[in-house]
Amino acid sequence: SFIIFSILFLLKKEEHKWAKLFASLLVTFVFYYIMSPFLWKEPVKGIIELVAGFNHFSWNGPVKVLGKVFPATELPWYYLISYMLVTIPLWVTLLAFAGFVKSGVLMIKEIKNNGFKAFDIKRYDVMTIAKWIPGILLIGILIMDLIVHPVKYDGWRHFYFLYSMIIITALNGTDHLLQILKKLSHKQLFCALIAALVLTDLLWMEINHPYEYMYFNPAGRLLSDGYDGDYWLVSTYDAIRDVLDASDRDDIRIWFSQDMAFYFLSDEEADRLIWQTESAANADAIILHERTDFMFDLTDVDWSQYVLWKEKRVDNKLLYSIYLKKL
Repeated sequence: SFIIFSILFLLKKEEHKWAKLFASLLVTFVFYYIMSPFLWKEPVKGIIELVAGFNHFSWNGPVKVLGKVFPATELPWYYLISYMLVTIPLWVTLLAFAGFVKSGVLMIKEIKNNGFKAFDIKRYDVMTIAKWIPGILLIGILIMDLIVHPVKYDGWRHFYFLYSMIIITALNGTDHLLQILKKLSHKQLFCALIAALVLTDLLWMEINHPYEYMYFNPAGRLLSDGYDGDYWLVSTYDAIRDVLDASDRDDIRIWFSQDMAFYFLSDEEADRLIWQTESAANADAIILHERTDFMFDLTDVDWSQYVLWKEKRVDNKLLYSIYLKKL
């Protein structure tokens, strides 16, 4: 967003634009500094380490894509774009595609009519550039991802900044489609359709709260088992609460894979559990997630002694399973 703003600002005929741009950059840094406690003690050193970490991130954990598990450093080239396509609402993707087509057609016409002059940015008004820049940046960043191949882990949350570019391009597509529709009634019907699609997604989030992070679009749901959903295993806390609510015992031996969940329990709840950190073989309750099968070795468990007690699913995608030892 700062890049887009900077380009548009520099195109304006205004005095001291560079000084104002520098001031804007300084304000951006100050706010980032305030919201980043790790910079408070040694800001210069912190920024250097931050940049170095971006360039040489060493994580190499398992990541699932299209049903196959890859080390993070060996992800297939299509990982990012495929994850985006299955998790972005379909109507947003289609509108963004319409925006790309519109911008592409206009650019081809400019090149055809004006040759290399078409690349002279000063020929265009600010609004035209504002429509083009997000799409160009989006394509450029996706191409850079293919070339540089940075380490990515679980999902595309580290590329969520692309959402602003996608939305602006989708708005451009919406404007283009509204121009194609001639009758007012058709324009109104189109806007009503978009409103209905937005409300549908909002309703989905309301129904599936607090598991909104498990969202896959309708087409993506057909492939959702091939991707990580609850990659941080945050639903472990809910599964533990299910076990606690189902028993009045004060010595429940329990095994689960997300250790952070234990620290969100109250002291009273934690005191009722005996956390099996070494092995699940003697646990009274075992909590499994979609990532458990390729991240943990549970071959020492005699599963004939356990029964599947509860499963939690979102759109039929497994969130967690709870196995209890038979009495």
